[in-house]
Amino acid sequence: MFMKKTTKMLNLILRPMLVSALVSLASLPFVSIAQAVSIAQAVSNEQSFNSQQEDESDSTERPNGKTLAQQNVKHFKVGVSYANSYPLFSFADIEDKGFGWSVLEAFAKKHNIKFEYIPMTITRLQPSMDNGALDFIFPDNPLWSAYRSNRYPNIYSGPIISTVSSTFVSKININMPVKDIEKVAIPFGFTAFTWFEPVKDYNIQTIPARDSRAALHSVRRQSVDAADVEYNVGIHLIGSDSTLHHLEVSHNLPHTAIDYHLSSIKHIVVLEELTKFVEENQALVKTLKSRYKIKYHDEVFP
Repeated sequence: MFMKKTTKMLNLILRPMLVSALVSLASLPFVSIAQAVSIAQAVSNEQSFNSQQEDESDSTERPNGKTLAQQNVKHFKVGVSYANSYPLFSFADIEDKGFGWSVLEAFAKKHNIKFEYIPMTITRLQPSMDNGALDFIFPDNPLWSAYRSNRYPNIYSGPIISTVSSTFVSKININMPVKDIEKVAIPFGFTAFTWFEPVKDYNIQTIPARDSRAALHSVRRQSVDAADVEYNVGIHLIGSDSTLHHLEVSHNLPHTAIDYHLSSIKHIVVLEELTKFVEENQALVKTLKSRYKIKYHDEVFP
């Protein structure tokens, strides 16, 4: 009991110092004020969170530096896109929810925690996390800014999986240069940043599509010249739909690697543990990658 009270007193003393030190990061040229404040707030929240768990536990003393497996809280709500992006993820499926889900579940199993996945529209994800209804968002990426909140800047894990932003066209247009593209389909909610410059330079019209499947069918119907669809998702959809077999990925049109992260506005400890888990379990990630027949950018565009 004495040790617990002492720890609480130290937290009260050191927390303002820690927050002040983190906010001072804003003086560095590569860290914004918002990012520094967000990190400080996240650390403060985690300390309050851990302190609360101490209060709710029995009188057994615990050492400093608890791992996730040693914390009482085991349940987290993860907001996920309702879109079917299999084999990367498809949270509407009952059994197998894809590559990204498998990595998260392996992490959760090791740390004795449970992720509850809550599918929703992309526009609802950030507000739900800001309001406390969600603990995390997956997938997320710092480059995706269309629906980002200015209320609480997101904090990100390291990359969980890598994906391939690519462009699909009809086989007859496989060599079409970007300057000849008039219309490109973009799945709803996607930040098609690989097309920002071409759209501006060549006055290309972007056509919203309900999802990746609808974007590919827009190419099939010749209502657009190309579709911005993740490579692995596109290949899976084409393989399962005979009407799309005449579509291929173009090597002439925009493509790039995109990392998927887990994001939060307060659970920085979980993000750090997840990052460490992925880095230390690359053999597992490689096995899952093979199981789901995933290709990375350098394998598609060597």
